[in-house]
Amino acid sequence: MLKQFFDKRVPLAMLASLAVLLMAAVTGHTWFEGAVVVGVGAAVLALAVYDLWPALLIAFFETLTFGHGHLFSLSVGGFSLSIRMAIFAAIMIAAVIHLIRGKRPHVTSDLWPAAAFGLALLLGHVVGLFQQPFAAVFDDGNGYWSFAYLLPLSLIAWNEVKRRDLLVVFTAAVATVTAMTLGLSFAFSHLPAEGIGTLYKFVRDARLFEVTLLSGDRFASTLGDFAWYFRVFGASQIIIPAWLLVFSAYQYWTIDGRRWYQFFITIPFWAAFYVAGSRSFFLAFAAAAVISLALTIWRNFKLCPFVKFVALTVSSLLLGLGLAWVLVALPPRPDIRNSPFYHGADGDVRGLAISSRWNLLTPLMQKIAEAPVAGHGFGQTLTYISDDPRLRAINPTGEYTTYRFEWGLFDVWLKMGVIGLLAAIWWVGSMALRGWRAVARQDRDDHKRRDRAASGNPLRGAGLQRTGARAPTERI
Repeated sequence: MLKQFFDKRVPLAMLASLAVLLMAAVTGHTWFEGAVVVGVGAAVLALAVYDLWPALLIAFFETLTFGHGHLFSLSVGGFSLSIRMAIFAAIMIAAVIHLIRGKRPHVTSDLWPAAAFGLALLLGHVVGLFQQPFAAVFDDGNGYWSFAYLLPLSLIAWNEVKRRDLLVVFTAAVATVTAMTLGLSFAFSHLPAEGIGTLYKFVRDARLFEVTLLSGDRFASTLGDFAWYFRVFGASQIIIPAWLLVFSAYQYWTIDGRRWYQFFITIPFWAAFYVAGSRSFFLAFAAAAVISLALTIWRNFKLCPFVKFVALTVSSLLLGLGLAWVLVALPPRPDIRNSPFYHGADGDVRGLAISSRWNLLTPLMQKIAEAPVAGHGFGQTLTYISDDPRLRAINPTGEYTTYRFEWGLFDVWLKMGVIGLLAAIWWVGSMALRGWRAVARQDRDDHKRRDRAASGNPLRGAGLQRTGARAPTERI
């Protein structure tokens, strides 16, 4: 089973990521940053012209792993060209070259909802450019541009090998994000105040994670005289609970007495999931886990495997929480209570962040109501009252104006209108339906195999009766 998720590319990707992080820490804010952006962009372009698939795997790994993609940046006329933008541009140019050479995309009915969302994105940019400054529209909308990777993906001939490549790259990205999360948690908990400041500046400038010192919750109260810890959170960590769901589901279907140890591979992933401390991640994971478990039980419930699965999963989860605690509590820990990082028992501001989001909701809905169909376009700003003490230190009234919102679908509705909202729901729904059909198809295949085995001729109906026919390769 582990070979489906892990191969030698996983540790190689982790080692390469460590080398890249060290390089970024040493060469940050120097001319070498620009040289890396140009060099990587050129290398990816050459590789993608030769073969799109490995270039796409590089792009996916970088996107899943390195936060906002600004580990290296090149300033061009006041514009910051990140390494992620360079990789994206290289692959798009290569895709166009492949089209010019005569390669034709594989168009299926599944692309219709994606095309609808693409039109909504275009509408959001056009409407935004008529109402907002170009810089704001670009900064707000470019996060959606990865949507264009559907073009080079449509030029790929899919098979089981490529699907497994994606699964391994996904695992490599999750392992790398987990290692960075746990490594930073340990480092911030044991460095002196000066070292914390230096490391925090690098993590902040590279836009890898948000690091916040917390000292007013139950977890901190278990740390004795040093009742504080650092929460390490980044958007890229969303792949951790996603991978845990996939891996756990696969474990349930392949569980036997010889593979129980594989559950404990998830211990560091559970630890990183806890260190992230995201209520949104926990809520989404819980909802997805309940649905997945219900579907799994409905499809094939067997008491003994189910009990074993739950016991091993809960055990690995608790051990993961223990690992997170050990990384923070392991002595010696510095005393930073006199440093500017420490805020005493009031250090946990997450409750204030949640109230700020609720404060945003009313003006957000009011603005949506002004243009519910076409939306206001990217770059549309709103002003609301924030309870965040860091913002109130700058503006005592708490008024804050931004075009970045943490209300996912409402953000889509505001900027792309109801057209974008419906297109997004259609696209996500179509992917869920495709997954359901794949499960149903697998069920039918399993039933056919069992029927053939029961009939005493495992080859009947499989098209393999003739001499010399090859058995189908194992699918992921």
